Amino acid sequence: MLLKCIPVPCAAVLALAGGVTAAYSATVPTPDTAITLTGRSISVQGSGAVASGNRVTINRSGTFNVSGKLDDGQLIVDTPDKALVRVVLNNASITSTSAAPIEIRTAELVEIALPAGSSSVVAGGPPLGATSGATDRPNAAIYSREDLSIDGPGALQVRATQHGINSRDDLKILGGNLRITAGNDGLKANDELRISGGDVTINAGGDGLQADKQISVRGGTLVVEARDDAINCDGELTISGGVLRLAAGNDGIHSDGKLTVAGGDVQLSRSFEGLEGAVIVISGGRVQLVSSDDGVNVANDRFGAETYMAIRGGTLIIDAAGDGLDSSNSPVEMSGGTVIVHGPTMRGNGPIDYDHSFRVTGGLLLAAGSASMSQAPSPSSTQNSVRVNLPTMHPGNTPVRIATASGELVLEFTPAKAYQSLVVSSPKLRQNETYVVYLGGADGGGGTEAARFTVSSAVTAVGSGGERGGRRR
Repeated sequence: MLLKCIPVPCAAVLALAGGVTAAYSATVPTPDTAITLTGRSISVQGSGAVASGNRVTINRSGTFNVSGKLDDGQLIVDTPDKALVRVVLNNASITSTSAAPIEIRTAELVEIALPAGSSSVVAGGPPLGATSGATDRPNAAIYSREDLSIDGPGALQVRATQHGINSRDDLKILGGNLRITAGNDGLKANDELRISGGDVTINAGGDGLQADKQISVRGGTLVVEARDDAINCDGELTISGGVLRLAAGNDGIHSDGKLTVAGGDVQLSRSFEGLEGAVIVISGGRVQLVSSDDGVNVANDRFGAETYMAIRGGTLIIDAAGDGLDSSNSPVEMSGGTVIVHGPTMRGNGPIDYDHSFRVTGGLLLAAGSASMSQAPSPSSTQNSVRVNLPTMHPGNTPVRIATASGELVLEFTPAKAYQSLVVSSPKLRQNETYVVYLGGADGGGGTEAARFTVSSAVTAVGSGGERGGRRR
């Protein structure tokens, strides 16, 4: 068999152990070894791989070109070498009904490369529940005990009875068109799970993404439909880039530790609670979420750990049936950004819910919802706020305008759901200035005057009801 060069145009840089780096060039050099799959048998041309029946084992570092179709077999990587093992899936199909179709047992670092124009399939794995309770048994279609990265412009479809891709070390998605269907978690890692490129679509019976120590999403496109959490991390979770389209049966994005959104475009179309973490910091990006309970919730089961919410930048749009922003027993600080809350319509929840403090020093806050539990920011805020509780509920899509007494428009906001309470904090609300709240109208004008107030302190309250909110007018 004549072996030709496999083109893999990709600019991604792969960090190797010890600080050494390697980068894709315009092409991958002619592979040292070709592995050809033919039904239930395997042929190997070159060194470093040994075939036995429907199983092939790579036992040294190098580049291995894998092509063809393997029925109910395995590709195993098991080498003491410290150099990179590159597995090039070149229109390969590997399935197994009882074991991980690709299993990485021992290696310093393994890369799965997806050449341009290629489309490969890895399917099967141990049956769901077969490895229940085990911590280090293969339980995925692609299972690795070592660092694993996936890159290249080609396509890879993973259909797994348990987890889709699971690394007991680091798992990094640098590129590729990945389609993952999993009975349990889609992508899973013990240490770091990183997505910095590629186009990843996951349909998971468990979590979409799950890691014990760290998750970072830095780029690429991520689409997740998960029965449990869309993204779940036991440690630190950071989103700094990329396009995320998520839907979850439980939490949208959950961290037991610190959850940071510093960039990216996140749309969460369905969740129980939208964002949840012991510490939540939003400093950039855009997040738009829908939740059947709390929209953004600070929660921590680890006794004695510090908890807080900080909003420093970015845009956060919440449609919550429960509390919009919920930080019980933990302080909230807002110093920048834009927060819009389409809050609850039923009693017992509010657009904002906190017990400790909610200090606003900058940014724009617009929150609407039920009035029975409505709260405004704390009087310690340095930016002025107003809470307006109306006598009756008003239907959703009824515009709200706040203007100066002389008619200058300050802001306009259209709540998506019925509301009786309005909370606004804006740098445009000035001390000793009188403002008028109008409901209805269109194109920045018209409407009916609903309230009038003068700002004389950090927090002004208009109307009755609610738990707290400064001086009532």
